[in-house]
Amino acid sequence: MIFLYELKKILIKQYSLLLYLIVIIFAAFSLITAQHQTYGFATVTERNEYLETITPFTGELTDEKAAEITALKEEYLAAKAAVNELSNKYANGELDDAAFEREMAQYNEILKREEIIEQIFSRYEYAAADPEKRMLIPAGSVPVLSDTSVNFLFLLCITFCCAYAVMIEYSGKSRYILITTKGGQKATMAAKLAILLLLTSLTSIIISCFDLVRLSDELPLEYWGYSLCSVPAFDNTAVDISIIGAFLSAQLLKLIGYLFICVAAMLTAHFTKNYVASVFPFIAVPVVADYLAERDSQALFLPTGMLKGAGYFLGDKADKGYATEADTVIYFHHVPLLYTVIMTAAVVLFIVIGAVILIKSGENRLNSKRHGVKHIPKAVVLTLALLFCTACGSTRQAECVDVLSNTENSRYSFELKYEDEKELIAVTDKSSGESFIIPVETFVDESYSIMSIYPTENYLYYMKGRNSGVSIYRIKLSDMTREEIIKSSDTADKSILGLTFSWSDTENRFSAVRLFTDEKNIYLIDKNGMVFVLNPFAEKITDCTCIIEESVLGGCIFDGKAIYYIDEDGVQKMYNVVNKTFRI
Repeated sequence: MIFLYELKKILIKQYSLLLYLIVIIFAAFSLITAQHQTYGFATVTERNEYLETITPFTGELTDEKAAEITALKEEYLAAKAAVNELSNKYANGELDDAAFEREMAQYNEILKREEIIEQIFSRYEYAAADPEKRMLIPAGSVPVLSDTSVNFLFLLCITFCCAYAVMIEYSGKSRYILITTKGGQKATMAAKLAILLLLTSLTSIIISCFDLVRLSDELPLEYWGYSLCSVPAFDNTAVDISIIGAFLSAQLLKLIGYLFICVAAMLTAHFTKNYVASVFPFIAVPVVADYLAERDSQALFLPTGMLKGAGYFLGDKADKGYATEADTVIYFHHVPLLYTVIMTAAVVLFIVIGAVILIKSGENRLNSKRHGVKHIPKAVVLTLALLFCTACGSTRQAECVDVLSNTENSRYSFELKYEDEKELIAVTDKSSGESFIIPVETFVDESYSIMSIYPTENYLYYMKGRNSGVSIYRIKLSDMTREEIIKSSDTADKSILGLTFSWSDTENRFSAVRLFTDEKNIYLIDKNGMVFVLNPFAEKITDCTCIIEESVLGGCIFDGKAIYYIDEDGVQKMYNVVNKTFRI
């Protein structure tokens, strides 16, 4: 009886049915207006011809398929060369109109298929780069599969409905009537929780079905069992899973994320009795994590990151660095599979415990005293929630690693490697060719990742930290001892009662991204590309002085005496660090 009453009240009187229907309608509208898979062709005829041509080559890439695709490409290139030769002869008067048209006729058919052949060869090149893992599929992109955006409309609907369903009991004073009914508060809260969880789950499943329809349009059904890395967006994925497996897993993660928001919003509303506090945090956190985080992967380490679904299956993404074309910058780091599993289990546990807390806290006062069930203080629940979010969000992530490539002034060459998720530096003696790894024990502080390294004759200088605070060290290559040159106060986090706090001194913070040195001074490049000089004996990193007040990110080389760089206008300039003069 209470369940049916609450069902009617939540769906009709509190407008939850209308709000959830609006979410579903918007999802359906997005499905209708979504761009259909074109495979890069403007007409249906071209798309059908493309699929007819590429279908025999799809699947596992064999030597026979590779030979046929290569032959098709060579045939097209030969035809193109022949047409160019004929055009030259025609222009020089060696062929009349009739002869030119007759000779051209034999190449018209293959030249009309230029875009199809180019697209097939592009798909072949991607699969051939790693034929043991990748399979050849006709689609170069599957947007619905790689979509990591958060459905903020659905998120707003969940937080509004869940918080309102709890808060209405306090504003309407109906709670005091339920106190006089045995088990009234407990049954009412259980009914509310069940209805909202079912409504949220049903809506999430319906939206997932819409996405499944989009997937069938973007990628034919016969390719769903292929490995996920066959899709270019997941080229470096660390998860061995099929395309359909990744899709279903991403939808499941989203569902769990929505249920987490549902329970968390109800818990917050129940114990704070504040509507704004129950809605705002669960909207603000995903927005801030999605748009203001320094790396996209950071948002995935929070419980709210589960709303991004497919993001947990993406691999590392790299781009060109700042100093030289040889440098690469990893701007997106994949989330380890083990962490995803542990966080999912923790979120599910939170949902279960949160539901139990909500139901138990709904017992009336008489029942609580009779069974010895004490009221759960607000502070305890909020602390548990904060601890949970901190545990999920404080996992260390690898920062963007950039290695300055100028090593001519050293007898050694260096390479940054990863083994067992730890950063190591491989050293090679240029004269003897012998290689060795700098011991892990040398890196005492593993709180942050290496951002930049620079070798000299006898030392290896390196910088660790974040863009908001860094520390500089050097390793003596003869005995592998490490010396701390200068440390920013922003590089250390402190933990109190399991909560992580960043104790940072804003006056001692510097946003450096790379370093180089002549062993007399240390030169730092900040995130804006300006160059600063720092005395190694300085008390704090902010004691540095700016010597180049324009960006050098277009290219920068240091030879020990001068800094050669390209400014934002493409002009090559030189700054002499000895006499402190500029020259163009």
